[in-house]
Amino acid sequence: TLSDTEIKALEETIKSLHTRALPTFILNKPKMHEGAAKHLIGTDLELQLRTDIRGMRDIQSYKGIRHALGLPVRGQRTKSHFRHGRAVGVTKKKAPPAKAAPKTGGK
Repeated sequence: TLSDTEIKALEETIKSLHTRALPTFILNKPKMHEGAAKHLIGTDLELQLRTDIRGMRDIQSYKGIRHALGLPVRGQRTKSHFRHGRAVGVTKKKAPPAKAAPKTGGK
């Protein structure tokens, strides 16, 4: 197991990957809008990804439309795959509830 100082050192190293002399293709955001390459982790990466997808949807690019429709974005074929969860198969109708029998006898 790692000590607290080792964990903290690992976190700092991962957070500062973009400042090291690494090629930009290793980083997960090599072309940020600000012009500098960054390496995002955790919730920052999730938020950036969500923002990027929302931007593609808003400008209605091809990738944005595919994301909005829930289809594959990177050119995969859709004839025989990507059909899970779309249509429900044939279902049997539920039988109507039986009518109550008329009461007999009594007063």
